[in-house]
Amino acid sequence: MTKKRTIEVFSAGCPACDEAVKLVQSLACPSCDVQVLDMRADKAA
Repeated sequence: MTKKRTIEVFSAGCPACDEAVKLVQSLACPSCDVQVLDMRADKAA
């Protein structure tokens, strides 16, 4: 059983952030869970 890895991407909603999110999602391994956190609204940021 493979352990799930969590990748958190902090985004400000700008075009550069959108490109970074797409890049991370394309490079993430099958056992990775990519979570996008919006720094404008998410209290976790």
